[in-house]
Amino acid sequence: PVHTTALLQLVSNTETALRPADVIGNWQASKATMLRWVRQRRLDLLATSMRSMLQWVRPESVAQQLQSDIRARGAVRGFFRLLPGDLAEQSRACLIELGYTFLIKDASAQEAAGEANQDASADSNAEEQSATETNTNSNSGADSAADSTANSGDDASAEPSVEETPKRTVTAEGTFISHEHSTAGKARIITLEDGSRVLRLVGLDTDNGPDLKVWLAAAPVIEGRDGWFVFDDDEYLSLGALKGNKGNQNYPIPDDADISDLTSVTIWCERFSVSFGAAELINT
Repeated sequence: PVHTTALLQLVSNTETALRPADVIGNWQASKATMLRWVRQRRLDLLATSMRSMLQWVRPESVAQQLQSDIRARGAVRGFFRLLPGDLAEQSRACLIELGYTFLIKDASAQEAAGEANQDASADSNAEEQSATETNTNSNSGADSAADSTANSGDDASAEPSVEETPKRTVTAEGTFISHEHSTAGKARIITLEDGSRVLRLVGLDTDNGPDLKVWLAAAPVIEGRDGWFVFDDDEYLSLGALKGNKGNQNYPIPDDADISDLTSVTIWCERFSVSFGAAELINT
C-alpha cells in the first residue's frame, strides 16, 4: 500500500537522496520525503536529488518517454515543483536550456490566476446571461427540476443555469465517479455568448470535507484507489473553493486560461491531497 511504502521511505531513507526510479516508481512516497526535507531545510539531500533527476532527463529517449507517459511526466513535474528557492530556479534554468519547458509549467501561478478570477463580475456575467433563458426552453426546465430537488444546507443549487441554448454551447461534459468519497453528478464546460467559459456542475452529490477545491486537471480519471492521488502530479487549474457539496453550481474559467490539455474535473481536498471524486471531460 502506498501509505506503508511512504512511511518506510520516511523512516529508512531520510539520509538517502531520491533517485529518478524512486520518483517515477512511487511518487507519493517521494513527495512525502521531499516535503519533509523542505520543512527540515535539508537542501543537501534536495540538491543531490535534483542533480540526479536533471542528469536523468538529459537523454532524448527520456524526453520521448515523458512526452507520452502522463504519469511519469506528472511525477517529474511534481518533483521540480516542490524544490524550494534557489534549487527551483536552478532546475528551471537547466530545464529551459535542455528544451524541457513542458516540465516546468507553473501550476501554482495558474492556480493563483484561477483564484484571482473568482470575483463577483464573473458570477454576475453568468447570471445575467442565464437570466435570459425562458421557461419554455427544455434545457432550462431540466435545470430547474434539478435545482428544486437538490438538498439544502451546503446546497449550491440556487445558482442560475447556464445550460446549452443557441447562445450557450456545451463544449465538453462528463460524469463523476467516486474516489475517496462517494460522488455523483455531471460536469460541463459551457461557452457563453460573449466567449467566456463556465464549468457547470449539475446534480453534484459528494461529502463535506476540509479545503475542498474544484480543479480542472491534465491527469486522467482513473477508477479505484490508483486514481485518488494523481491530480496534483500534473498540470491543473484551480477554479476556487467548492461552493457546496450538493446541487448545481457555476465556476467561471479565466479568459486567458488554456484548458486544452485539462481533460478532467476533480473535487480535490488540498489538506490531504486526495480526490473526493472526478469526471473525465469528453468533447461534445
